[in-house]
Amino acid sequence: MRIAIHCEMGRSRSAAIALGIIADELGPGRESEAVAELLSRDIEGHVSPYPLLIHILDQRLWRYGALEAALAAASPAYVAARDHWAAVAADPEGALKARTKRRRRPRRSEFDQDVSGDWPRWIVGKEDLPT
Repeated sequence: MRIAIHCEMGRSRSAAIALGIIADELGPGRESEAVAELLSRDIEGHVSPYPLLIHILDQRLWRYGALEAALAAASPAYVAARDHWAAVAADPEGALKARTKRRRRPRRSEFDQDVSGDWPRWIVGKEDLPT
């Protein structure tokens, strides 16, 4: 059976859905083989299935955590993603503040400033600026 699954980046959601399909095709008790099949197709080594989808698939396929355990044993990237999203779920506001803090870049000089939203005076004439 051949099937194409695609999402924008192809790293987490599509990988999780593909793992679910492979695990369903192979049947219960063969979760490690399903994970090995998925990871063998990852040429660049960027796949890290989305932990929430893996949890949902574990429940819906009646695997009782076996799919998640097999993936955690085989993929350190998945474990890192799982731990990250668990921390975000535990403190969403703190995670947002930390992300915002990381994304702000320091000013390099007095000329490198954030614009308040008004157009610079050299683009429009003084008469066109709001008062």
